[in-house]
Amino acid sequence: FKSTEWIDNGDGTATLKGIFTLRGVSKPIELRVKQIGAGKDPWGGFRRGFEATTTLKLSDYKMKEAHILGPVAENVEVWISIEGVRK
Repeated sequence: FKSTEWIDNGDGTATLKGIFTLRGVSKPIELRVKQIGAGKDPWGGFRRGFEATTTLKLSDYKMKEAHILGPVAENVEVWISIEGVRK
């Protein structure tokens, strides 16, 4: 994933736009981002946590064939949790 734009929605959420590559196929996607916390940590640093979600259509990424473990859903919801430390 390579980000291209950050849009503050003004309600505590943001939209992160970028190009996502899977199986050699690159497509623009949007992540819905929400800050879930921020503050000092026990080691004297400052941390900020975010959650992001998006839905991918797997056939867009050449994933149409049957999977070895069984059928694969056409649409998959992706959840990302990330924490950053200020340097």
